[in-house]
Amino acid sequence: GAGYTEENWPIITGQDAELMATKHIISGKQTMSIAKDTRILAEKCVTMVQAVLEGKEPEINDTEQYNNGVMVVPTYMCDPVAVDKDNYKEILVDSGYYTEEQIQNAGK
Repeated sequence: GAGYTEENWPIITGQDAELMATKHIISGKQTMSIAKDTRILAEKCVTMVQAVLEGKEPEINDTEQYNNGVMVVPTYMCDPVAVDKDNYKEILVDSGYYTEEQIQNAGK
């Protein structure tokens, strides 16, 4: 509706590589998205909470980057991965994060 065509389609990016975004990446409506595997995020969260509950030090891998305006907060940083049309299958499907069927049925 804004007058874009395939020849002048803008670069559109996103974050979290959600199902609909992945479907748009495959179709060419979106260029890429950043994926952070929530399975890893959840696992790290659970192990960090467990360590604190047991009086142990939680696993962290960064003590410099995350400043909340009051202090630098020790954290566990997960590696972001750029997902595009060429690698979505390897990153999202082959890893078991999504199935091809989930992607195809997104938005239905």
